[in-house]
Amino acid sequence: RDNLLRALLDCPGLHAIGADLHHRLPHHIALLVGTRQGEPIAGRAVVRQLAKVGIACSSGSACSSGQSTDSPVLTAMDVHPDWRQSGLRLSLGPWLDPSQLFAIPERIDAVVRSFS
Repeated sequence: RDNLLRALLDCPGLHAIGADLHHRLPHHIALLVGTRQGEPIAGRAVVRQLAKVGIACSSGSACSSGQSTDSPVLTAMDVHPDWRQSGLRLSLGPWLDPSQLFAIPERIDAVVRSFS
């Protein structure tokens, strides 16, 4: 997870939210997604595009899944209102082969670029 997160944070427009690298759940990556120009991208739109390239993920926080309102968790974390619907969650499990993780940053970066 840590190597994947570092690779994702090298992609313009992706920003980690939550705890630092050493105080995170071992199977969870939470990001905010924006354009290269710094504008937020709706997480739900990103999820739909990532599904087309074989990445299953979720938008927002788990407790606001399926809602089109701002995430209460992102609000409590003091995320700027413009960014509260740009959350992206990746859950990693034992069913994933580590070799599969190498393609994720490239695919996410391509999807984010498509919104710019």
